[in-house]
Amino acid sequence: MRHTPKSPTRPLRCCARLSALLPGILLDACSATPLAVPDDVPVWRQGVELAEPSHVGWNQQNEPFGKDFRWRVGDRVLYALTRDNQGDIQKQLIEIRVEALAPPFERQLVGGPRVEGQRVGGKSKGARWSHIFFYPDQDGKQQSLKSMSMQVRVMISDESGKELSTSTSDVPEAYLRMGFFGGCKVGAGLRTRRQYRKDENGKLHLRAPVELYEAVASLQALFSVVASSASLRPIIEDVIEKPPLIVLLPALLGGGISISVAPDIMAARTAEIPGHDGVEGYSFPISFSINDYPGLYARVLVAPPDELAPLGAGIVAVEGRHPSHKDIWLSMRLLGSRRGPLPAASR
Repeated sequence: MRHTPKSPTRPLRCCARLSALLPGILLDACSATPLAVPDDVPVWRQGVELAEPSHVGWNQQNEPFGKDFRWRVGDRVLYALTRDNQGDIQKQLIEIRVEALAPPFERQLVGGPRVEGQRVGGKSKGARWSHIFFYPDQDGKQQSLKSMSMQVRVMISDESGKELSTSTSDVPEAYLRMGFFGGCKVGAGLRTRRQYRKDENGKLHLRAPVELYEAVASLQALFSVVASSASLRPIIEDVIEKPPLIVLLPALLGGGISISVAPDIMAARTAEIPGHDGVEGYSFPISFSINDYPGLYARVLVAPPDELAPLGAGIVAVEGRHPSHKDIWLSMRLLGSRRGPLPAASR
């Protein structure tokens, strides 16, 4: 799977395109102008009732994965999702679990960025990567982030713990490791210290550090789970405002429908993470639109992935609301992460 950002001059964006009226999402990389997220969309909504994790055999303790962690079969993360549709409240639990790892990949890599002490880019003779994300470095030269796949299972349960649906998908494991935190930290600094370069035509391009592209790769990794998950697609589609027919008319005539997912990483701000004193956090706005029609306003709270929720790319919370109806909103909160058992050879 190859992703090539079309333009590094704008804040980095992601775009998910629907091949039909909303039955499924196909992720691609593109430049999309983010919508202004209103101030009334909080980083952390107060008073939200969540489903009880004990109903699926969890407690709320978090197991840090550590700086140099390696994935294990059985690694898990649990989120609580609460949706309020004008007083109709639904509470669910979302568990993501590593089902199978990529085959061992022992080739020596030369060059390329490091993620958690391991190289995820560079050159390797005969290397076969499952995912390659191309991006321009600060001098305009094409570079890439590479990843192998691992299989994850997504299980959704209702608030009583009853399983509603289960699906599996292959995700780029290195992109989840990268997470959003590094991109937010760099992006927040770029608000006042942006540097540009000129191409051969005299056009200005932002000198974007690799961490910004790592954040985009992480977003694509998460949406690849949504794209291939029959469990998650209906949830996403249910909370996004559908545009009027006149907006969809070109699509119905063959123009295609697109859902744009535009994170504004360079609008990131430092933020506290409730219940995790001493863990550094950032929040950033993200907007969803359908054929440029506002679909959802949201804010995302993130932490370093090795400390909290590596399977969720470090996401601690998502708060979103309907663009037209403030009484239609959702809250997603991290409840905990757990390590799988050590491989037999490591015991």
